[in-house]
Amino acid sequence: MSGSVLWGTSSWTYEGWEGLVYADVARYGKHFKRESLREYARCGRFECVGIDGSHYRPPSIAMLRDYAVQLPRGFPCVVKVWRALTNPFFSSHFGPAEALGEENPDFLSAEVFRSRFLPVFRAYFRDHVGAFVLEIPPLSVNRMGGGEFLDRLDAFLGALDEPWPMSVEIRTREWLSPAYFEVLEAHGAAHAFNVWTGMPLPDAVMDAHPQALQTASFGVCRALVAPGVRYADAVKRYQPYASLQAPNMSVRGSLERLARAAIENDVRMLVSVNNRLEGCAPLTIEAMRARLAGEAARDTGGC
Repeated sequence: MSGSVLWGTSSWTYEGWEGLVYADVARYGKHFKRESLREYARCGRFECVGIDGSHYRPPSIAMLRDYAVQLPRGFPCVVKVWRALTNPFFSSHFGPAEALGEENPDFLSAEVFRSRFLPVFRAYFRDHVGAFVLEIPPLSVNRMGGGEFLDRLDAFLGALDEPWPMSVEIRTREWLSPAYFEVLEAHGAAHAFNVWTGMPLPDAVMDAHPQALQTASFGVCRALVAPGVRYADAVKRYQPYASLQAPNMSVRGSLERLARAAIENDVRMLVSVNNRLEGCAPLTIEAMRARLAGEAARDTGGC
């Protein structure tokens, strides 16, 4: 795979994109979320897409079959792994209420991944998995140290007996270390760069850890929410995601450096942009393409 940058959005089911991505949302009726992926993938603006719903529950056979029928052959997806595998502890957002705060026994369980999450992808979606993303939530180092996390991650990746493109998104900045990248490289897994309120920007990660882009032949970046901005606040502020509301030049500059480094280092980089980053993910991507092409980025405009 030669160095390239594939742009897409984090999910695709936003009615506010009418006129930019979708010609006529009303024609879908109540089936917009189920049937709009075809138009997204063929509108000419994107080369990949993020599937986020798999974080909350494993997709059904019917769902993945439906996605596969709508996607062009080989169209890659950035697929979040089920949170039952990526949350070390039960919380108010995940797990039984009576077990709040207790350790999740399925955290980074290769057996659960193979038996309960992977089979449907193996049977119906193999050609569309551009990368699986293990999104590890932010943790206090008092709850789990970096060494314990790395031991579990090493065991998990080492127990996978099929060549799936695996990536790891961490949200505990203290875990960014040479040892972490060594574990990824040992298993050909990628670090999933993120733009997220509690983490350093991608270019800062590359500056501090030059090996961050070298652990796999592919890369992942998830541009979610600007530093210092709470995700829940961005959700309320930016709906219905029909225009750019908070262009962020420092984030764009960081993404540009990452994109150029991917090309220079012969890495195929999948970039998934969220509406909560600047207000309208398709327009953020349009601005990034213009920036990479050396043109003036469009900072305003509506869908």
